[in-house]
Amino acid sequence: MAKKRQSFSKDFKAKVTLEALREESTIQEIAVKYGVHPNQIFQWKSQAIAGMADIFERPNKKSEETRKQEEEKDSLLKTIGEQKVEIDFLKKVQADIRLRSNLVEPAYKVLSISRQCKLLGISRSRYYYEPGSGHDEKDFNLLVKIKEVQIEHPYYGYRRIWREINKNGGDTTETTVRRVMRRFGITAVFPGKNLSKACKYHKKYPYLLRNKVIRYPNQVRISLI
Repeated sequence: MAKKRQSFSKDFKAKVTLEALREESTIQEIAVKYGVHPNQIFQWKSQAIAGMADIFERPNKKSEETRKQEEEKDSLLKTIGEQKVEIDFLKKVQADIRLRSNLVEPAYKVLSISRQCKLLGISRSRYYYEPGSGHDEKDFNLLVKIKEVQIEHPYYGYRRIWREINKNGGDTTETTVRRVMRRFGITAVFPGKNLSKACKYHKKYPYLLRNKVIRYPNQVRISLI
């Protein structure tokens, strides 16, 4: 039958170790007195001597290793907390990228506006951008003037249209006229490329006089239709 391993309480270990440190009795005598193996008492005594310096350490002064471990733990907890907040924030991102700037919440102090924009996949300048309200109205007014000139002169390009508008009292630039015409798909009427090419679906008639030698008058007559 295997012998059961002995287990000692911390109070018992402290009592035996303290008596060994006093050195009033030998290790052998203490071992006989308490029924403990001498090697075990010697090990407890060595541990007590090695850890005695920690007893006199200041309570608020922590070892370098403990301090690093706590810093790593705090950093890890902070990272986990930030990720949880970001995940909760991203759960509501279902809109199109053009509408995501409306999802930024300036009052949400846990995440900065810059961080919210980054999570939404937009630039911070897009969040602050405010389109001009009168821009479209000016373009439509200029479009009406362009169409008036084009109805009378459909072959005019943007340069001649620009001159015609300013001649009639308008105040615009050549670049603005070109931009508005491109925006609304307005172009001048002009011949395109390769208009003289024959259509491949038309019937092709052979040239009957090819390689024919003409020797007599009135042998060949030409008819102009």
